[in-house]
Amino acid sequence: MGNGISTGAVLLRLSFGVLLAALALAFSGEPQAAPFGGTGYWTTAAPMPIYRSEMAAAVLDERIYVGGGLAGDTQIFTGTTSAFQYYDPTTNTWTNAAPMPAPLHHLGMAALGGRIYVTGGYDGEDFNVDVKAAWAYDPAANAWSSIADMPYPRAAHASAAVGGLLYVVGGVGTGNTQLWTYDPATNTWDTSRAPLPTPREHLTAAEAGGKLYVIAGRWFPGGNLATVEEYDPATDTWTPRASIPTARSGLTSAALDGRIHVTGGEDLSTSNTFPQHEVYDPATGTWATFPPLPTSRHGLPSAVLGGRWYVIGGGLLAGNLTYSSLTNIVEVRVPEGGTPTPTITSAPSATATPVATRTATRTATRTPFVPTPIPTAPPTPAPCTIQFADVPPDHTFYPYARCLACRGIVAGYPCGGEGEPCNPANDPYFRPNTPVTRGQLAKLVSESAGFAEVVPPGRQTFADVLYGSTFWEWVERLSGRNIIDGYLCGTDPNEPCDDQDRPYFRPGNGATRGQLTKIVAEAAGFLDDIPPAQFTFADVQYGSTFWLYVERLLLNSPGAMGGYDCGGPGEPCDPFNRPYFRPNNPLTRGQTAKIVSSTFFPACALP
Repeated sequence: MGNGISTGAVLLRLSFGVLLAALALAFSGEPQAAPFGGTGYWTTAAPMPIYRSEMAAAVLDERIYVGGGLAGDTQIFTGTTSAFQYYDPTTNTWTNAAPMPAPLHHLGMAALGGRIYVTGGYDGEDFNVDVKAAWAYDPAANAWSSIADMPYPRAAHASAAVGGLLYVVGGVGTGNTQLWTYDPATNTWDTSRAPLPTPREHLTAAEAGGKLYVIAGRWFPGGNLATVEEYDPATDTWTPRASIPTARSGLTSAALDGRIHVTGGEDLSTSNTFPQHEVYDPATGTWATFPPLPTSRHGLPSAVLGGRWYVIGGGLLAGNLTYSSLTNIVEVRVPEGGTPTPTITSAPSATATPVATRTATRTATRTPFVPTPIPTAPPTPAPCTIQFADVPPDHTFYPYARCLACRGIVAGYPCGGEGEPCNPANDPYFRPNTPVTRGQLAKLVSESAGFAEVVPPGRQTFADVLYGSTFWEWVERLSGRNIIDGYLCGTDPNEPCDDQDRPYFRPGNGATRGQLTKIVAEAAGFLDDIPPAQFTFADVQYGSTFWLYVERLLLNSPGAMGGYDCGGPGEPCDPFNRPYFRPNNPLTRGQTAKIVSSTFFPACALP
């Protein structure tokens, strides 16, 4: 189905769209300049000895301690680490301390009363929320000891010290909206405080003026949040505060000069990370924009020491792409009048094992990520004899249905049923107009993309896709790559929360055309930046749920999908006669075959 747009019209619409975008920005409510203290500059400190993301950090005895994370000797992930190391700013060096009791990532960490406390996290790559243990590190003894377990397992949460207590807030796991406090004097946890109003994970929290500020994060199915909430321990109350200008998750924050600095973060829907440096002033309740973090990344901790803000490591790309984009970068914001990071003037303390630092050249842009090439299927035995009774050679979907069928990715329905008589060859029926379910879509895309890793038998991401169920393996493969997500439990009477608050996938529900574009574009590794002014379909404009994925598919798989001519009921023509995509319409088997085949097997030619 053609869109009827000429090249000249496209150029005109882009120029006009860019102008509109510029005008919109000029009159937007976003911060335009820092109203307070935006001076200073960014520099670098000695890089970490290992590359890692999703670790944690805390300051104790004028040192910055970093522990755990998804780690590797290079940008490529090799395993979860228990490494625990500290940075000494007086010597600009890193030193090994006693490793943590367990390898963890997405953990919590905070310093309190001369010790460092580690809480929860994931202890493997299966992302099962099963760690409720907590530990304390004593720097004098360079040793760890267990403390009372948290009430429930928790991961992707935030930890902070306020008023002599350790606070654990947000994250994934049972009771994730409960605000927990740990009292070192009694070695006990308290769960009776007012709960966090907005559930979220991959959030950040910071203490300022004796209050706890919980900032941003994400929660599905909505995605990234800009929500900011303030907790007052004196009154046990939560108060909403001004939203952060850039909604994000996997970010970091730290209090400096009575204000809260925030940077980094990710957006799973685009695989992008955020360099924005935004600062909240509790005194005025306002946000300001500061010069951005030089290297955009997420899953990064930060710490304030000597009036400087150290932003440490992380992943250059979001979600599953973290595994091939780890960093060991340490970037430091020096305030106005500050001095650069000192050179080494003395050897590290002899009480621990020194770690050789590495030299690294950092650029202001992130290292390009090259997606794994889309796999091609092995040669199909010739001839392929599969034919469908209802998809003859002149049918719109004939080449696409056979392309997938001859590779064993889709199958037909035996003839002989009601309305489907058998022909002399007893050819099966493809049923191109039959709706596709979410479970079927997961299987078809996973198989076409060549995802074939072994899924651990115990892994279960969704409450309604149990181990051994029809679509479990394919759903887990896509979920493990952050390509699909689910629906929050408890929002539907028929979807109660289990003991891990697992979301629901709804594998039997019908999939939509928009959902297909997201899953296919993500599975194919299409990461192109699309200009905000560009939109091909009248009903999929910039900022809408599926805009980015639709445009990426159109760019990388020309001819894979078309639209519906404007002018019909409820679909008026705009000045450029853009067609309509109808992203919320039910997805059919024929449409699925065309888009998937054109994307993963663009040169599919079968006898």
